[in-house]
Amino acid sequence: MSSGTLFSNQQGTHLLANCELDAEISNRIAKASASFGRLKDKAWERKGITLKTKLKLYKATVMRSLLHASETWTTYVRQEKILNRFHINCLKKLLHITWKDMIPDTEILERSDLPSIQTQLRRDRIRWAGHVTRMPDHRIPKQLLYCQLREGKRNVGRQMKRFKDCLKDSLKDFDIPPASWESKAKDRTTWRGLIRTGAKRFESNRAEEAKKKRALRKGKVAESQAVNSQLSCQLCIRAARANVGLVCRIHSADT
Repeated sequence: MSSGTLFSNQQGTHLLANCELDAEISNRIAKASASFGRLKDKAWERKGITLKTKLKLYKATVMRSLLHASETWTTYVRQEKILNRFHINCLKKLLHITWKDMIPDTEILERSDLPSIQTQLRRDRIRWAGHVTRMPDHRIPKQLLYCQLREGKRNVGRQMKRFKDCLKDSLKDFDIPPASWESKAKDRTTWRGLIRTGAKRFESNRAEEAKKKRALRKGKVAESQAVNSQLSCQLCIRAARANVGLVCRIHSADT
């Protein structure tokens, strides 16, 4: 069996034999895009529907199709960025924002009052792990989560990311101790409170970090523009972007 063999189930989930998620993410985006397009005339462009109602409909239809079974995914940063980019593009259309408006992604999420895909993936993953922990020991999901191989070992070199590794990183992002999360997950009310608090904190920190990076990037651009404005030809008013362009071709014979 080759690693590129594709399996599909009745729910439309695409899985590769090597457990990579690239095919499934492309499939989820295609289905969510089709769901978003079918509601264009009936919901998104209708003037009688408020923005609040449109966002609720977006969460109930498009987001459910995009993140179907995402609580069991083992995602990488590049895959989360692809999903979040589709999420932002859909919100831009709902808010009637174009690239000419020069509005950052953080402000788009604030206007729509929706979290990023990174936050939703971590929240669903942690919530599902707590649900599996509360299951009886004979249930198959719990046996798969806690099972260990008796024989064999992992190959030398960089290994593929496991669900347990992804879950551990998500717990750290939500400020939940990985060593004691199972005991806290026994109480469903307390567990959901921790997830809710951790999701708000993680989304706030992620937005602040994105704003700092944007401000730093804008500062570097403004600094480079200020430096470039000082590079001008001594014989004419033309400005140059580098020292090599200080001598104009028109006056090259004179100099």
